[in-house]
Amino acid sequence: MRYNRNGQFFQWILLATILGGMILPTKPVLAFDPIALYGDEIRFDVRRDKATVGKHLTQFTREGDRVKVSSDMKLKISVLKIPVYSFSYTAVETWHEGELEQVEVAVKDGKKQKTIFAKRQGNQLAITQNDQPDMETALPILTTNHWHVDIINQNKVLNTLSGKINQIQMIAEGEETVKGKCAKIPAKRYAYTGDLKDTTVWFDSAGRWVKLQFLARDGSTITYRLNNCPKDNS
Repeated sequence: MRYNRNGQFFQWILLATILGGMILPTKPVLAFDPIALYGDEIRFDVRRDKATVGKHLTQFTREGDRVKVSSDMKLKISVLKIPVYSFSYTAVETWHEGELEQVEVAVKDGKKQKTIFAKRQGNQLAITQNDQPDMETALPILTTNHWHVDIINQNKVLNTLSGKINQIQMIAEGEETVKGKCAKIPAKRYAYTGDLKDTTVWFDSAGRWVKLQFLARDGSTITYRLNNCPKDNS
C-alpha cells in the first residue's frame, strides 16, 4: 500500500519486476498444506514508523479437499486523535491441490470502493473488476497476499489491489532476526525490484511469512510485525 500526504492510498506495494526487459516462463507453484505450516491463522500489527495504525489477519480453513485463505486488513490514520482516513481490504482465496481456483477481493480506500473476482477456467485465470470482465492469465499464479513462500520462485503475480498481472523477481538479501510477539525469529530477507520498489518480505526457515516492510510515498515506513507465535512455538 502507498499513500500521499493527504492519506490517500494509491496501491498495495507488492511484488513486481522486469528482468532485463524479458518475461521468463512461470515456474510451477509449490504445493503444500498451509494449515500444517501456519495453523489456523497469522496476525500482524501494521505500523507506520513507530505508531500502530492497523491490523492484518490471514486465516486458513479446510473445506473438503480445498483450502480457503482469508486475508483481512484494516487501518485508520488520525491527526491529533481525529480520524482522517480509513482503509479496508478483504480477500478470500480457494486452493485445490496446490493451485489457485478462485479469489474474491473487496477494497475500500477512503470513499473509493473496488471489487476483483478471479476464477479458474481450464488453464487460465479469468479476472473481473467491478463486475466487468477484464483479462485472462495463464496458470499457475500466486496472489499478492504474501503467505505463500513459493513467491520467491515465481516471475509473475496477481496484484489483488490493482487486479493486474505484475512481473516479479525476488532478490535474496541474507538472514536476520525478526522480532515477533513471542520470540525472535531467524528469517531470510527478500527485496522486490522493478515496477514496485522499496518492499521487503521475510520468511522463516519453515517458509512462514513473518514480516513485511515497505516505504510509503510520504517517506514513512510501513511495517507488518508478527502478532502471534509461529506454529512450532504456540
